[in-house]
Amino acid sequence: MPILGGLGHLAWLDVLAVKLAGPSVIALRFVSLGGAIAAVVLMGTLVRGLYGRTAGMMGAAIASAMYLMFLTNSARMDALTFAFVTGGLVAVFSAWRRDRGHYLAGLIFGFALQAHLDASVTAVACGLPYLFRWMRDSRATGRVRVPTALLLYASGFLTGLAIFIICNVLPDPEAFYRTTAQVRVDATSWYSGGSTSLAGSFLNPSVVWAKETARYRLLHKALPLAEIIVFAIAIAAAAVRRTDADRDMLVITGGVVLGTAILLNTESPLYFTHVAPALCVLLAPLFARGFSRQPPAERTGLPGSVAFAAFVCALVAVNGARPASIFWQPSADVSTPADEIAQRVRELASSACTVAGDGRLYVRHFADYPNFISSGRAEVAYAMMFLKQDNEFQYWKLKQPDVVFGREFSPGLSLYMGASDLVEASPGIWMAPACRK
Repeated sequence: MPILGGLGHLAWLDVLAVKLAGPSVIALRFVSLGGAIAAVVLMGTLVRGLYGRTAGMMGAAIASAMYLMFLTNSARMDALTFAFVTGGLVAVFSAWRRDRGHYLAGLIFGFALQAHLDASVTAVACGLPYLFRWMRDSRATGRVRVPTALLLYASGFLTGLAIFIICNVLPDPEAFYRTTAQVRVDATSWYSGGSTSLAGSFLNPSVVWAKETARYRLLHKALPLAEIIVFAIAIAAAAVRRTDADRDMLVITGGVVLGTAILLNTESPLYFTHVAPALCVLLAPLFARGFSRQPPAERTGLPGSVAFAAFVCALVAVNGARPASIFWQPSADVSTPADEIAQRVRELASSACTVAGDGRLYVRHFADYPNFISSGRAEVAYAMMFLKQDNEFQYWKLKQPDVVFGREFSPGLSLYMGASDLVEASPGIWMAPACRK
């Protein structure tokens, strides 16, 4: 598998889905659906262990209806990352209750790196309660004790990290560096004045401030107002209740927010889904327990139940409306010029050809063309970085597309088309004669 930044070997699940169901985006989305189902079940398990059975059922329902969960509905690793991070939280709290299994909890977070590197944010945040528990116990006994639980948890995570390094980094360290460190530094120019160093992309105050203000501005626009208000009230309620679970979750939540500011390299809400599980936990106990410090009851009172039902219905209505409207909207019987060119390419070129064109048309028209290459500016720029090419013409000579289509072409691609044996087979389509069906 090529080393592509934070992409882990869980991406082989996508390969398996395509092998079993054929080359389509639907096959890939079934992998995400499986991750989302696992995430909802694990969220219910996590909240139930902390706040009782009723809160657990509420937690599962709320997680399934949240905007950030809807956002994982893609052909990416977001849903699997959500599930792994939630599973890590389940293991951490289970280890604290039983006083065993700390190594396994850390190991789950270590394996979560194979879904996405952003799982490290919650892994580090969970280390904070371990640290505070050790400090509290040391003060209570009047002597410094060996932080056994913390060391076991850290050892588990470091084991998973070592596996990631062996399997994902060491096969091609230079490529990994280019597609993580260099891309991260380049990404800072998307939302700020940019940074010239890797350390600056993490710690430069102006970069971090610009990224976080952009992130929360986008989240404010995207999230339903009800989610934002309920989250704020849930944090306040946890601070008032101050049960052991509340204290731990508040510490983890604060650690996640701080870690997100430092470690996540983009302002996109899509990547916020990787840290969302820790932020979802406190929503359900707001309805199940309110501000009460009393132990959880088997049943929630009528006001809490009504408020919960109204909240979930509002989430489903708002967050589900957009995809539902797209699904039920009658398809317009109108093709765009780009669609017409794509259809013409399919008529002329075999799926065995290497086709270069607008990557936005891939899902609709070229999912069964395994050698499709996007000619988009961003994709080409990062591909050149990965292949250590600083000349676009040389990049295209290396890729050697048999078919090139579009209405406008970059200078490097135009130069390649002129230097190769491609001929205009149809308006907007250049191809090698041997590649025609």
